[in-house]
Amino acid sequence: MDDEKIGFIERFGYGLGDFACNLVWASMGSFIMFYYTDVVGIGAAVIGGGSFVRWCLGYFSGTLSGSYS
Repeated sequence: MDDEKIGFIERFGYGLGDFACNLVWASMGSFIMFYYTDVVGIGAAVIGGGSFVRWCLGYFSGTLSGSYS
């Protein structure tokens, strides 16, 4: 295996790409929360509870599928 380290420019490029991806995800999440609360009229607690349930289901399904592989 080759122990060559990547340079600063390459690490900086990967960091910019990761920042852009996270910026898009955060913007979409904020827009969806705005849309559900202000346009559709669903309460923020209901949306937060639904997100929590979705996160829990994803956690348990990921754990189960990981244990079978």
